[in-house]
Amino acid sequence: MIFESLWPLAFVLAVPIIIVLYLLVPKGKEYKISSNLLWKKLYQNQQSKTFLEKFIHNLLMYLQIVIILLLVLALMSPYIRKGGTGSGNVVYVLDTSGSMQHENADGETRLAQAVAEIKSDIASSDNGKFSIITNDGTGSNLLAVASSDKKSLYRLLDRTKATDTAGDLKDAVSAVQTLVTDAEGKKKNDVIVMTDGVGAADTKELTSLFSAQIRVMGEVTSNVSNDFLSYAKSEKGYDIAAGFTNYSDSKATLEVSLYEKKNVISVRQISIDAGESYTCLFEDVDWNGKPLHTEAANIAFEGSNAKDSLKADNECYAIAESANAVSAVLVGKGNTYIEKAYQAVTSQTLPKSEKESDLDVKKDPVCIYDADTSAKQNPAVNRLVFADGQATGTKKKVSLTVSDTELTCGISEFAIGVNETYTYDVPSWGTGFLWAGDACAGYYGQKDGVRVVVVGFDIRESDFALAAEFPVFMSNTLSYLSDSSLLAQSQYEAGEKVQFHPQADFDVSTLATDTTYAGLYTVKADKKEESYVVHFATDTQSDGRITAEDAGVKSASQKIIVKKQLRNVILVLIIILLVLEWIVYVRQMRYRGKFYLIVRIMTALFVVLALFGFSVNKRNAENTTIFMVDLSKSNAQNAEAMDADLKKMIAKMPKDNQYGIVAFGKNSLVEQFVSEEKNFSGMMSAVDETATNLEDAVSRGLSMIPENAAGRLVILTDGKETKGNIESTASALVSKKVELLSILYDVSVGKDTYIENVQMPGYLYAGDSYSMTVNVQSNYDIDARLQVLRGSMMESETKVHLNKGANSFVLKQKVSGESAESFTVRVVAKGDTCKENNDYYAYAAIHSVPKILVVSGMDEDSSNYEKLLRAAGCNFQTVSAINAPESLNDMLAYKSIVLDNVFRTDLPQKFLDNLDTYVKDYGCGLICCGGEESFALGGYRDTELETLLPVDMEPRGTNESPSMAMVMVIDHSGSMSEIVDDGETNLDLAVAAAENAVTELRNKDYVGVVAFDDTYSWVVPITKAEDKDGIKEKIETIPEGGGTTIKPAVKAAVEAVKDCDAEIKHVVLLTDGQGETTNFMDVMGPCKQSGITLSTVAVGADSDTSLLEKLAEGCGGRYYYSDISTDIPKIFAREVFLSGETYLQNGTFALSVNSSNAVTRGLFADGWPQISGYVSATPKSNANVLLASDKDDPVLSVMQYGLGHTVAWNTDVTNKWTKAYAGAEDYVQLWKRIVDYSVGNTSEGDTIDVSTANGTTTVTYHASEYNEKTKVEAVYTDPDGKTQTAKLQGSAPGVYEAKIDTDMTGIYNLSVRRMNKDTVENALTAAAVVQYSDEYKFALTNEKFKAFVKQYGKTITANDSLWKKLKASAKAKYDLTRWLLILAILWFVLDVAFRRFSFVPTDTKLYAFIKKHWTQKKNRAILSTKTKDVPKTEQPSEEEIPQQKKEKPKKAPKEKKSWILRHCLRKKNSGISRSEQNADSKRFTEPVKKYRSQKLPGL
Repeated sequence: MIFESLWPLAFVLAVPIIIVLYLLVPKGKEYKISSNLLWKKLYQNQQSKTFLEKFIHNLLMYLQIVIILLLVLALMSPYIRKGGTGSGNVVYVLDTSGSMQHENADGETRLAQAVAEIKSDIASSDNGKFSIITNDGTGSNLLAVASSDKKSLYRLLDRTKATDTAGDLKDAVSAVQTLVTDAEGKKKNDVIVMTDGVGAADTKELTSLFSAQIRVMGEVTSNVSNDFLSYAKSEKGYDIAAGFTNYSDSKATLEVSLYEKKNVISVRQISIDAGESYTCLFEDVDWNGKPLHTEAANIAFEGSNAKDSLKADNECYAIAESANAVSAVLVGKGNTYIEKAYQAVTSQTLPKSEKESDLDVKKDPVCIYDADTSAKQNPAVNRLVFADGQATGTKKKVSLTVSDTELTCGISEFAIGVNETYTYDVPSWGTGFLWAGDACAGYYGQKDGVRVVVVGFDIRESDFALAAEFPVFMSNTLSYLSDSSLLAQSQYEAGEKVQFHPQADFDVSTLATDTTYAGLYTVKADKKEESYVVHFATDTQSDGRITAEDAGVKSASQKIIVKKQLRNVILVLIIILLVLEWIVYVRQMRYRGKFYLIVRIMTALFVVLALFGFSVNKRNAENTTIFMVDLSKSNAQNAEAMDADLKKMIAKMPKDNQYGIVAFGKNSLVEQFVSEEKNFSGMMSAVDETATNLEDAVSRGLSMIPENAAGRLVILTDGKETKGNIESTASALVSKKVELLSILYDVSVGKDTYIENVQMPGYLYAGDSYSMTVNVQSNYDIDARLQVLRGSMMESETKVHLNKGANSFVLKQKVSGESAESFTVRVVAKGDTCKENNDYYAYAAIHSVPKILVVSGMDEDSSNYEKLLRAAGCNFQTVSAINAPESLNDMLAYKSIVLDNVFRTDLPQKFLDNLDTYVKDYGCGLICCGGEESFALGGYRDTELETLLPVDMEPRGTNESPSMAMVMVIDHSGSMSEIVDDGETNLDLAVAAAENAVTELRNKDYVGVVAFDDTYSWVVPITKAEDKDGIKEKIETIPEGGGTTIKPAVKAAVEAVKDCDAEIKHVVLLTDGQGETTNFMDVMGPCKQSGITLSTVAVGADSDTSLLEKLAEGCGGRYYYSDISTDIPKIFAREVFLSGETYLQNGTFALSVNSSNAVTRGLFADGWPQISGYVSATPKSNANVLLASDKDDPVLSVMQYGLGHTVAWNTDVTNKWTKAYAGAEDYVQLWKRIVDYSVGNTSEGDTIDVSTANGTTTVTYHASEYNEKTKVEAVYTDPDGKTQTAKLQGSAPGVYEAKIDTDMTGIYNLSVRRMNKDTVENALTAAAVVQYSDEYKFALTNEKFKAFVKQYGKTITANDSLWKKLKASAKAKYDLTRWLLILAILWFVLDVAFRRFSFVPTDTKLYAFIKKHWTQKKNRAILSTKTKDVPKTEQPSEEEIPQQKKEKPKKAPKEKKSWILRHCLRKKNSGISRSEQNADSKRFTEPVKKYRSQKLPGL
């Protein structure tokens, strides 16, 4: 037998008190009796007994002593143990996750089995104190705390249900800590965990910390789960995919029904091999947008009688995503980038408005303000503002980093190069998402119900618009600005928190939502009502085959009965003895009074109330204050100050208060369990200091506040949250009515340098040389070293100087691996006080080198360009223009096509026809290189090539360029009529060339055509080129002629053009014959005098090449010789552009560079060399000019066209104009980057996306080919070298996802494999890179935390009073059992004393006095009443009262015989008859004598 307490032994002193009462002779009472003769014999018998005989034979005394001892024993709370070594109290951790719903063969769930065992334990342990903690994906819940009320415990257990969530028993550790240990940390309870094989894997911490006993419920079961339901738009409707997994060792067959709401759409019979997954596809479904759900039924397992063990995962839901109609307007003249992105997102054209007065807020609730229009902002509309001038500063030539927010979802790892950006102070209501070092270049938020997104730069002055991430950003931004919906997403796994969009009218964080069970839910707020879907946590909870052995846990099969309480048994025995003692007393003393009976009933009542555990409500539950102390790295310097403040606050704690302490960093630990003792001696817990997780700390603090107590949370922190989201705790704070207080501490930062980020090329290929940009932050000027390490080996070290603020450095690297490029970049600086942020991990996948096609111009020597591409590591093939591929399939064999100085008409027409689709729809690239036969000179104007390229063929300011007069002198002699190609004659080609030349002329230009043979005539007199069709018709009338006479025609042309008003005058002569004279001085003279240029074209070997060359040279023109008839149209077209200086630029030109772009960043650090020529053009509005001449003409420009990228390189690649670049390593790098850019993300086949946030990495695999049996799994290796496997679950047709824990700093290498049955069909490599925590960044702010505290609590100082009385939401119970037993002991002793001393209240003087006083008062009241009611009259005479009866005198009350006398008489006369007794009684009634009573036995 074991006792809970020994202090009740003090009440054993009641035993000698009772003995003394029996030894004392009480003072007798005087009774009037008739005679004392009958007492003599009795008195003699009493005197004859010895003292010991009297004592031993006193039965009543022994009974009373036994009762006292039993009462003392009951007060000591004795119990016995049955097996085990428990402490007497038990804490049950009951797993209520989804896997506890698995049914055994008899239909009993694992939860029901666990509940039955707990009930059995409770039933076998009388008055044991039991605490019950339930745990699932929603957290840990204290179901009961130290309760011994069996009925209440049974009711709680009966109401407990398993959820559909994924449990985490590690989360129960803090709650168990609070209940298991006392204020000194000593163990006071045993811990029993009721779980199954799935949950057993998470019990190791409970076992190691608390020696918990693990009881594993259930048996191995078979189950089929419905994992997901999703849809995708198809050509004829919707493709709907439902995923299933067979968690059994047998093949499963089942029936799958697809419903739209309650209507059956389709029913399928499928079979799934053991342990396999299956995607059931419903193709081209006519879906009307109502909720979908699938249901698995009639599940059978081959060769087994097993039933599907889990019904909760047989159904899955899907709903149509709510698509808010986006209605926006662009304020400004127009921006192609924004307009195209808008069209891509909304499939609508973006309307424009230059006037603010034209805006209709109701019609256009979202405004997009282009650069230079920010001053026109309407403060009443949701808006996106580019280059908002209301800034605090500017930054030039910088690379912006993107932080992880809802606007940048999916692009958080992206960097943006900008020429210039504004910087801002982030407003209190805003959140920054673009950063130039520690300066904000973009923010968003909601103010007064209006949503605002600010981007600090002109989108045209950055490379953002050209990146694939820009449409994603625009989509997120438009959704944010236009989305007035409640829900941020509509699909959740059971246990996940519902995410809301911010609302102007109410606080969405206080909305109550449920994700505990799978199904279709509706949330309402104000006038809004939206639906969301919750899925069963199938990936972790559906496998019923997992056993304790699989989890590495030994299940405890024996039941521990912690203690068998004996108090109630003793109390029942006491009640029996009280009754027995009373019976003995009444029989001995012949007592017939009421007073002692009432006293005895009171004693019994105390015992009975104790037996039933009587309790009362406390006046108020104790106030509980939980202090949460930030021990993270960023707040470490305030540790001593926080200790001092805690001591001060705890010392002031008033009565009826209790407190606890939680220490937190990345995790949270209980430092001090809830206690009333004011003995705080300083923080001792060692938390993970690498992050500040305020969300976890607040959640743990809330769990420590007892259910019935008023609660208060006091957070001591610097407020710089780097993990979790404290806003997620808002609903719990509000619902539990917990007061939130914060004490903020300032932090001084020592000297620190850290690597902000490392930028690498998006694509790397084996053997590549590349540049890596390292951005370093420093808060002091210092010389430092940048080290590059591969593993533990240092590969390079670069000395740099760090200026205070942001620094950027370019390091040259070369790919050394074949599948991945990974290393550590480290900054080393003297005086750096924080080493944790000095390392940055970099990773890039190495791709197979894409194949490109170089199409070389007909007269182009591409050998130098081929050497350049070869040095850049490009995989290329070269063909001539006429041999370019004509079919799209042949073109798609290459990722990009390069046109090297190619005249358009040299290309096959089918090639040109397919080029648009090749780039736009298939995401391939096109690069155009300059020369005298490309761009405008190559006939690109108004063709598909001009549409594709990032430049327009007309040079900038063409309308202001001088007008031109062009006279074409065409030989139509007989020799020109010979057939040369495909049935065409040279004359036909000359006519076509003239027509092309007319086409290229502007309307303000002049044109004339002279035809000659042995004479000449004006086919088209000089006229403006306005009626081009009419001019062409006249040209087509040139007939075949006779001989050849050149000079008269030329002279006539010169004379005619001399008088024209055009500023540029040009003559083109084409002939295939010999001149009649060599003297053309009378032609050349006037040409020079009038500024007329003359070009000549010699056709064929019979032409007078010498004359024509001399003539062209003398007249400042160009000489052409062609024996290829098809060259004639090119020459004429070229002459249109070469006749002035507008198109072809020759000379020496310096270049201006957009160095923030990835293509040009870090190249030619000593300055870009000059070029000596280029072809003029005008950049398109959506193009990004990376290199420009000092005339502001584009030299290198890029553009996204559909899914592909196009590049315009307006100078040459033959080293004629770029001689200064030949052989330069950076020139090689430049072309590698240009090719890589053009190739872009044109990955064919499967792709993989990896995103990491808050210690979790999401791996998304997009399969190009998939079927109903496709499986995808990822094998990953953590930084410690441990390899694990994760199964990717289908989330949409062809899309598979998995989440893996990645909370270690470093690189997690992944290999993701797509399999069909057991055959690996494809494998991709990737990596998740986890950097150091933001905890180590000195630029971190606490604005978000301060805003949260302002909304839900308040900020105080340590000197402020925080101990105000809080009102509890419920009253606590106070058990009175011990007090009742103490009263029973005291009252019973008093009971014995009353009887021993014959105490009766009616015999006391006080009673007599009170009775007398009360009687007098009553009589006076009666008399007063009668006096008032009867009027005063004369007393009537006897005559006036006839027949009045005289009142009979009252008889004297019959004197009662003393009970002592009666007792003595019965003793005396016990041997005589009743008649004789009556006679004797009469004989003794007359004389009255006084007799002092003596001590009689049993009294």
